[in-house]
Amino acid sequence: MKYNVVTNKFVHRQTPESQFTHWDITQLELEQRIQNSFEHKLPGYRKGVWRVAVEPEGFWSPVVTLEPGDELQGDFSSRVEGEEPRQHHYKIGPKSAAQFVEVILYESYVLAEGGNNQYDDAFEIIAVNASPIPEESPIQPNTLIANHFTNGSDGGTSTGLSDREFVALLEKSVKWWKNRTLSMPEKTE
Repeated sequence: MKYNVVTNKFVHRQTPESQFTHWDITQLELEQRIQNSFEHKLPGYRKGVWRVAVEPEGFWSPVVTLEPGDELQGDFSSRVEGEEPRQHHYKIGPKSAAQFVEVILYESYVLAEGGNNQYDDAFEIIAVNASPIPEESPIQPNTLIANHFTNGSDGGTSTGLSDREFVALLEKSVKWWKNRTLSMPEKTE
């Protein structure tokens, strides 16, 4: 069965020059890998959000493990044009070949809650997350917090989690990310 899988604008920030996962395959190949694995999708943090693991060949992970003394850099910028800026931090350095890749899909009705849907009845690719180790990387704590506390800020999609569910997910996130961050490729002039 073919599913209506489309790319949301948030994915366009995932380039080789960014601190995000990027890939060397075509958009058509990405969508085909999702189609091939769609029957094995897992639920995300709320109803209407899905996780689909795909073959990692051709993907690059920005996730790095920090060592004592590592220097971090950061900025205060919007993820996409028109969104309120937020804090980002990263370590300058190269990305590594992915060993695990998970595509995050939101059903259009979920994105419509914040006016971020681009389609009416689709599974929109909102993020592609690659890990340099053969396991998934949980949602980053700041992203989870922004999504949970959406009142008064834009760019988040309500988790709909109870306090207990939110704390459990946040604990898992904080433990996994405590000594990890994203890398940012060195800028070339």
